[in-house]
Amino acid sequence: MGHLRVLLTIPLVLLGMVSATTVATAASPCGITPYGLIGARWTQLGAEGSAFGCATEVEHDVPGRSGRLQTFQWGQIAWTPSQGDAMVVSMYYIANHVVVDWGPTNPFSYDKFVVRWDLNGQNQGQRDLNGGTGGHFEFDTGSGWSSTIVEGCDTHVIGSSTCRQQWTIPVGANVGPPGPINIAAWSATDPAHAYDGLDQRRLAAVQQLACTRVLNPGGSNAGENEGLLMSAHLELVRRFGTGYRCRGQIPSIDLVNQALRNTWPHPTGSSFDTPICSRNGDYDTFLKGLMVVAYRYWDLLYPDTRTHVLHDLMTENGAHSTDDEKTPVCGLIDLPESENHRLLIESARYLANQKLRDATGNPAFDNVANGMREYLLRNLQNFAKFDFMEYNARPYQRYSMDALFNLYDYARDPAIRTAAQVVLDYTTSKFALSSNQLRRAGPFRRLTSRTDAANQWYYGNPSDPQTAFFLFWTGLSGNLGGTIPDWWAGESVMVGLSSYLPPASAIRNAMVKGTTQETFYHGNRPRLSYSPDDAAPGVEIYSSSPSYLISAGGVWLPSGYGRDEWYDRLGTNENYGSVQSTTLMPTRANTNRDNFIRFDGYSNSSPTGRGNVNTCVEGGFACGLNLQVPQMWSNCAQQYTSGPWRFLNLNVPACGNLGFSVVIHGSPVDGAPQYGTAGFVHAVEASNIGFWDFVNRTLAANPNLPERLNPQQEYGVTLADGHTVTFRLTTPSGGNYERLVTWSDGRYLGDFGTAPLVAGTTMTSGNHDGLIDIGDRVLDYRDPLNPVVSYR
Repeated sequence: MGHLRVLLTIPLVLLGMVSATTVATAASPCGITPYGLIGARWTQLGAEGSAFGCATEVEHDVPGRSGRLQTFQWGQIAWTPSQGDAMVVSMYYIANHVVVDWGPTNPFSYDKFVVRWDLNGQNQGQRDLNGGTGGHFEFDTGSGWSSTIVEGCDTHVIGSSTCRQQWTIPVGANVGPPGPINIAAWSATDPAHAYDGLDQRRLAAVQQLACTRVLNPGGSNAGENEGLLMSAHLELVRRFGTGYRCRGQIPSIDLVNQALRNTWPHPTGSSFDTPICSRNGDYDTFLKGLMVVAYRYWDLLYPDTRTHVLHDLMTENGAHSTDDEKTPVCGLIDLPESENHRLLIESARYLANQKLRDATGNPAFDNVANGMREYLLRNLQNFAKFDFMEYNARPYQRYSMDALFNLYDYARDPAIRTAAQVVLDYTTSKFALSSNQLRRAGPFRRLTSRTDAANQWYYGNPSDPQTAFFLFWTGLSGNLGGTIPDWWAGESVMVGLSSYLPPASAIRNAMVKGTTQETFYHGNRPRLSYSPDDAAPGVEIYSSSPSYLISAGGVWLPSGYGRDEWYDRLGTNENYGSVQSTTLMPTRANTNRDNFIRFDGYSNSSPTGRGNVNTCVEGGFACGLNLQVPQMWSNCAQQYTSGPWRFLNLNVPACGNLGFSVVIHGSPVDGAPQYGTAGFVHAVEASNIGFWDFVNRTLAANPNLPERLNPQQEYGVTLADGHTVTFRLTTPSGGNYERLVTWSDGRYLGDFGTAPLVAGTTMTSGNHDGLIDIGDRVLDYRDPLNPVVSYR
């Protein structure tokens, strides 16, 4: 979920920094005991349990200055008598958030204080603050050595000021984000043991989130971050008792109750900021976390907190309102509310109704009588028939899935719970089969800035949110050195506090790769209300083998929300369906996107990617335009070249023994330099076919294939493993839904427009009717009011 950080201004005694492994309120005695005024300040703030931790050096003189300085684990404290006999200035940090306190300056008292802060020797800012004999200031900064100085000044009528005692001794620290969550002892590679370390991973995640961020007890503009932080703190209270506190913070139970009582609602739905107007939305992202607090930890809330939650914070309640289906913009136009926000709002409404009906008995909160049960069930069915409109969204599938986790966990109606399970089982099973080492390279709708080409690393914050979810569920962390990155602490808490677990088949398919192929065609879903456009369906194809995964890049799509050109005029429109490269991802190569063999495809239209069709995948075969073969594979592989054929044996030590070989047939296209190198690749498991057999069989079976391929023409190829494919490099009409692989092993494949939601070796479905077979169970959502899960 990215770096969670809550900006605040609260008293120093409430705050602190903690290691990710802190679990108790008491710390071991420090090896160095501070003394004097520095020691008195440190002791006053909680000694080794304070925000500063233990001293890492004895206090010492400061060259050229009067005073003393001492360094601690997470900051420094200085006695700086030039600004007052007992003047002490201190600084500590939590991640990239810095807190500075100073005083008392007696016998001096000032009209104002000036605070100046630097990063790595370069000034970052300066601020004038109210005067007196002491003060407090907080700021965010980058990573590196952050230092702060303070100066007291008296102002004059004419506007000038006098600062007689000048600057304090600088205090500083090496500031930076927390390290990753260490789960090495609770990792897994065997699906049978994936859940063995689940609770230990859960504890590590909630500790990391709660104790390396700061929840503002004074309230804030609440959003997703605050809801997750509250849940994490209360989980620690549940485990360790009401006395639990993170280092330097007040007890977690008091912290959450204070923060809740000081939180007030703001609009749900989308936020935006234009030159004409802005909207402070996203309150529904807090509501999803509030539901966890209200259901999982209700007994830990004080009576006045409960009253505030029920009567003030649960703003979405009662019957569905069409006002929540749209977002007014500047009083000029109503835009359709996004799919994820609709799901967040309505799931929170349903669950708030349950709580409010319990508390008041008011029939307006009866989810059957007010229509919410039927409304939710009919809308959830669409996901089982057509997938999400925001399919594989980065980052918004996190929002949508979290809303479903809440319904699965807390809805009392069995049909609602089953409906949530059907959609979650489908989407987690899909991820398991479309990923390799939890990395997914397929297409998605929203946000276009998060493509693999832009972000490169498949374990980075902008990558697929389900990578984070499955990393927590499976413990498959070898590519990350036995860790969960800190930027996924929020996602880990999100799934860690839900009782939902993916099907056993999904865990197995995510961790151990077999030979599978799954093709997804999303079909013609109902138009979203307030949108003038239908949402064009996506196409996804994933062909997996133990040593590699081939992912089709899909097709470019409009947003489905309409008025895309209008959005483009306001700024960058990130709502489109992103077409990605068709990618050959080796299982054993933990590397970036640009190091993969791939077809980037071609588009000469605006917006970028429009008209690009990357759907040529069948088995271990893929074709396309603008073929990229990184030089690193040519450098390490055993090779054989014959005309346009190039064979690479990647199962050699120099390449990392990747377990497969690949043949590449590629040449420039006559008269079309924009297509780059066009052609196809075919990968085979080294355990199935030796390298020289692979070479000889391929060449012998295809003696008449031309060196240069015409993108408008169909070609037949017999592969070394005996399969045959007929393919073309472009669609005849330039449309999205004509197949590029037209025949496979003598079977005509037909256009995607007639395809079901999923057709594959592991997952199959009816014709967009809500019936999905995922292997170990059947998800039957054909009856919108009676979803059923049947286990095998």
